[in-house]
Order: sequence, then C-alpha cells, then structure tokens
Amino acid sequence: MTIVNLFGKSKILYHIIKYFDLFDFPVKYDELVQLLNMRSDVIHSELKFLISKKLISKLKEYYFIPEKDWTILKRVKAENNFQISYIKIFRAGWILSHFPFVRAIFLTGSISKNVLEEYDDYDFLIITEPNHIWICKSIIDAFKRLISLNLRYSIYRFFDCNYFISKDNLTILDQNEFTALEIYFCKSIYNYPLYQEFLKENEWIKQKFKLPDNKEKILAIRRRLQFIQSFLEYLIKIFLKIFYRKNIIEKLIYALYYNISIKNQLVGNYEEFKSKGNFSQIKFFGNTQGFMVENFLNTNKNQFRNKVSTKVLRSHLFQTNENKTQGLDIVLTHAYYLSKTKKDKKVKKPYVPLGPLYIASYLKANGFKVAFYDTTFKKGPSYFSKDIIIKFKNASFGIIGIYVTEMTRKNALKMIKACRRKSLVVIVGGPDPSNVPELYVENGANIVVIGEGEQTMLEILQEIKNPTKSFIDIEGIYSERGFSHPRNQLKKLDDLPFPAYELLDLKPYFRMWKKFRGHTEMSIITSRGCPYDCNWCSKPVFGNNLRLRSPKNVVNELVYLKNKFNPEFIHINDDIFGINEKWLKKFHFEILNNNHKMNYECLLRIDIVKPKILQLLKESGCNCIWFGIESGSQKILNRMSKHINITQLEPKMEMIRKANLKVGFFIMLGYPGENSADINLTRKLLRLTKPNFLGISMAYPITGTKFYKEITPFLKKSRFKLRLENSSRITFKTKYPPIYYGIVKRLLETEKKIYNKVGVVLVNRIIVKIYSFIYRIFALCLN
Repeated sequence: MTIVNLFGKSKILYHIIKYFDLFDFPVKYDELVQLLNMRSDVIHSELKFLISKKLISKLKEYYFIPEKDWTILKRVKAENNFQISYIKIFRAGWILSHFPFVRAIFLTGSISKNVLEEYDDYDFLIITEPNHIWICKSIIDAFKRLISLNLRYSIYRFFDCNYFISKDNLTILDQNEFTALEIYFCKSIYNYPLYQEFLKENEWIKQKFKLPDNKEKILAIRRRLQFIQSFLEYLIKIFLKIFYRKNIIEKLIYALYYNISIKNQLVGNYEEFKSKGNFSQIKFFGNTQGFMVENFLNTNKNQFRNKVSTKVLRSHLFQTNENKTQGLDIVLTHAYYLSKTKKDKKVKKPYVPLGPLYIASYLKANGFKVAFYDTTFKKGPSYFSKDIIIKFKNASFGIIGIYVTEMTRKNALKMIKACRRKSLVVIVGGPDPSNVPELYVENGANIVVIGEGEQTMLEILQEIKNPTKSFIDIEGIYSERGFSHPRNQLKKLDDLPFPAYELLDLKPYFRMWKKFRGHTEMSIITSRGCPYDCNWCSKPVFGNNLRLRSPKNVVNELVYLKNKFNPEFIHINDDIFGINEKWLKKFHFEILNNNHKMNYECLLRIDIVKPKILQLLKESGCNCIWFGIESGSQKILNRMSKHINITQLEPKMEMIRKANLKVGFFIMLGYPGENSADINLTRKLLRLTKPNFLGISMAYPITGTKFYKEITPFLKKSRFKLRLENSSRITFKTKYPPIYYGIVKRLLETEKKIYNKVGVVLVNRIIVKIYSFIYRIFALCLN
C-alpha cells in the first residue's frame, strides 16, 4: 500500500499525520477529532485502516509514522520547552512588529503547534507593505547580523523569518499539501484582521483537505511604539527616492528577485514532506547557503542585466546547474584550543589530531569531499562560527563532524550550538561522546558515533547521499532514538589509509616545536587498544583488544612523513608499545633493512622491559621511553590495578641506563587512599631511579571508568564545569586540600632538577628545603 492508493478521508488523515511528523510531532486522537470536520467514529475507522496498511503506528494515545515512537518523549520535552520560551517568542514578535514596512506577523513551523525543541528557531511569516518586501527583508537580515536579537534575550535562540509576502499579493502560488497545512496551522500575533484576509485569499487550503475554520487565536501583540516605525519608514522612503534617480535600485531588485521569490511563496520543507517523513531525509544548506548567495550578490551586483546572468544566480540559489560553487560533503574538526589550556600553553607541545584525520582520509578514499578545520591555534570556540564560514566561504557544506575528549567537552558544546545556529547537521565522536552520548544529543548533536569512527562515518554519509534505510539501522551510533547496534572493531588496521595530513597546515606546529623544544615533531599510531585494565584508564574508542598494524605499514608511514614533512622526531602515540616482541623484531628489521631510522619515543610498561627489547628499541631509533609509574607506593598501585611490582623498578632502570636510553615517568597524585607516607615513597623512588623527564598530574576520574564509579559520591560541583586544564586540578574531595598537592608537585619537580643537575644546584637545594618544610607542616597538621 502506498500513498497513491489512498483517497478521501484516509488520504487527508495520512497527510496530516505525515505533516506533523516533519516536526517529530506524534498526534493524539483527540487532536485529530478537534482538527478535522469528521465524525469521531469515522476518524477511528480510518486510523485503523492506515495502521493495518502499516502506514502509521499507534502507541498509547499517539499516532505517528512507523518506527518513530521515540518522538513521543521528544514531543513532551518540546511542549515543556515551548511553555518556558513563550515570553521570549512574543518579545521577538513584538520587536519585529516595529520594523519598517511590517504589516502582519504570524507564527509558523513548530511554534505554531505549541512545541519548541531546545535548538529550534522562532519561525515567523511576515506580510509587508506593497512593493517593499525586499527592503523589509534586508533590514531584518541586517538586524539579525549586526544587533542580534538572540544575544539580547537569549544566548541560544534566534528568530527566523521563513516567509515574506506582500500585502497586495496574498494568494499563495505554490499550492501543495505541505503549504496548505503550514498556512492552516499558522497563528496570528499581530494584525489579526489581515490574517483573516490572508486566509480568505487562500480558500484553496480548505478545499485541499476540507478542513474546518481554524478559530484558535493567541494573545495579540500590543504595539506602543508605532511612531518609531512610521518615522523610520519616512526616512527610508526619502533615501530610496535619491537612489531611484541613479537607477541603482532596479539593479539590486533584479538581482534579489529570485531570493525574494523563495522566501515569498515557496516552502523549503516540501521535498522532505514528499519523502513520507523518512528519518533519512535531512534538510541541508541553511544559513551557509544564505551566506554564499549573499556573498555572490555582493560581488556580482552590477552584472544582473540579462537572462544569462539571472540563470547564473538561480544556479547558486538552488545548487543545481552550471557555475555551482565547489561543494563539500563534510567538514571535520576537533574541539582542542591551545589558547584555552594553561598547562599545554606552558608545555608548548602541540600534536596533530590523528583521530579526525584518520576519518578524513578514510572518507576521501571512498570518494567523499572532505575538509578539515584545525582549531589548535585559533582564539576559542566563541569565534568558531565566524571562522569556519570565512574559511569555507567558497565551498558549500551541510555536515560537520567534531572529535571530542572529556577535557574539550566545554569547547565542543559551544561549537555544537554555533553549528546548529547555522543549520548544520552535527555529528560528534571521540572518547567523551562514546562515554556519554546522551549529553551531546541533549545539547544539539544530531548523531553521536560510538567507538571507532571510520566505517560508521562512511555509512552515515552514504545514507545521507543515497537514502536506503533508517539511521537507526547503522551500527555504532546514538541519536534521539537511542542506541543502534554496536559496531565490531576494525581487525585489519593496514586497510586504513594514512591520516590526511595534507588537510592540515603543519607550519604553526613545527614553529612552536622548533622554538620551544629545539626540534620538530609529529606523532603516529602503530596499534589500537590496550589489554590492561587500570582503574582510571578509559578506552571507549579503541577498547581492550590490542590490534597491531603490520611493521611494514608503520615504516611506510614513517617514510611518507620523512619525505613529505621531514620531522626531526616521532612520538609513538600508542596506549602501549612494544608489548609484542615478535612484532618489534620485524619493525626493527624493516627500519634497518631499508635504512629508514628515525628518532622516536614511546610508552612501555616497566614489567615487559628486558635487554633484548631495549636493544631492538635503541637500534631502531628510540632514544626515550616513558613509563606510567604513577606512584612509589605498592598500596596505591594495587588500588589502581596497575599489576606492577614496585621492587622491579630499580633493576629495570639499570638495564635502561646500560642501553643508553632516556626515561620519562608519569606520576599521579591524589588517588583515593594516598597519604603523606605514600607520597614520601614516591619521592624516594624518584631519587633512586632519577628519571630524565617527569609528567605529574592529579588523579582525574574519567566518565565510565572504575575509578569514576568509585569516586562519584565525592565529585565536586565544579567537576561538571569542565575546563581544558582540569587534568591538573582536583575534581573530587580528597584527604588533603589542593594547595598541598600543588606544593608536592613543585617539590618533586625541583628534586628532579637536582638529581638531573639542571639549573643552579644551590638554588634548587634552597627551594627544596623551603618546599620540604611547608610540606612537612601540612602533613603534620592534616594527618
């Protein structure tokens, strides 16, 4: 059974349910009875017929398109949000009613149905003074851009004038089912008599569905500043008379004609309406397309004198034929801003975002047009919306993918809001969205990619381009409809192309590395996953299953990096490296056999260290090994589930020194159960082993870890106001105050300078004495 087979009352019912489905709005039986001029028993029997043909579904009192039962909860939330935003909507309408040449304002879209999602627009239909539709639209657009009503009353709302209709041409030309229902349900908030006249001029609406009169009215706006509108209109008319004499205005009117016609009578959602409410259909090219058209008009305003140039304009407006701007399928980015993290600004070690670059290269290899917007050296998320439109002003796009970690969550949420204001489809992925996907959907993301993103992102874009199924059938995603089926991890990592480094400008990375570190550096990944289960470690993307790239594939990437970018140092960014000795031997062979030796550093576990592995590492180019020691107390290591025996450390360090390799330790302070005695053991361990480098952080509970579950009752409220530098701050209630751990950190760093003979030894010894004294005082008072 298809829509073509429907006729009479069943067709009317189905079209109305399908229309409401565009707004994810399931309809109640009572609402249908009230809406339609039919007997209730007739409506009931027709609904049963539609259900039997599987054209609609029913749950409780709601009727909706099949497989969209999730819209019930969404409607309830949207109704509550509408009540909260009711006053703001009227404020927006009140201001618009005072704009020059505005003669009537109606509510349209979702707000005309008393629903409003958190990121929906305030949709208005505006009737203007005859022959002034274009100037009215231009003034309102300028107001949105320059003064921004949305910043004045709310930081996450903005109005949208969907239709502009001239008072002398009230008859709608595009007479289809969608337009009929959209106009039928609109509500007047200013100039109700003109609203009645507008409905009379469009009697075809009632004939289309045989609908009763829509008697529902809402409180009309009281205008008290009409004199301002009259004065502005007087000034504008004087201004226009001057420009009419110079024949400039005709050129602008001609250029803007098609833009006006779209806003005047045509409804952008009609194609979506014809698609039977399929979730797969997504509306693209919102404000991004508007920006492109406006830019085109500004740069070509003197050319619109013939039919050829008019055809060029139409092609830009409708994105269909010749002279089309080069389009992108997706723009990928990440939420890391170096300027927003105090710790990283001091360290000056920016790394290339490998995660989204892997996805970019995978999509490119499968025929999609991809761009990457690097936020690392940008000012901050507040500038994101402006920066990204300027960067891609010559390329239209409708989808943006954002890679997020827990430390960049705050930035990402701001970016998502900015994207939604630009009518972009937002897809997020990475460790944090994989842990808490519902948070991102609640804050505006359309789709969350769970786990590894390459295959999932490919299927999402393929589905958007050629819809064949519902998004809920794509594995590894979360949306408003909940989780889909989990996706299996990639088994053959060699099948992945190298990260799309060509999409990135590496010059600022290299400049910072060279200036502050004395060399240039890049990072690579040789494996995914980690088989160990430390309580505080989170692996929501790559998981616990260790998967290795082939040694030859890794060496090929190193050769590619050397030939293309020539970095002086490589950071192997694996969770754990060198765990498979056979793999390491082959890697060693490929490096030496092909004479591709490069300096690199990596992260190992101390318990797998032995002379043979150290020899392989050294000969293949490794000159520094990092270890996650975390603490010098066996009690704390056991609580962390590190599975390390602290007594192994000293003899292992002797092996490393003999192999002439540098060593870096990661130390974690503030883990639950740690006291001053445990910290003293850590100090003693560092004095014995004398690592060359030291990375000290505070214990940080990442969502989804065993540590997080253990510490949840003790989390501070500030923990949820995440900032990028939170990794060096205490986010839960600890035995000692934050200042104590700050002193311990400085004490450990200064002691490292003494045994590594860095700086003036005498000065460092005095500083250690001071910190040690303060440390002991705190320990005595707090123990």
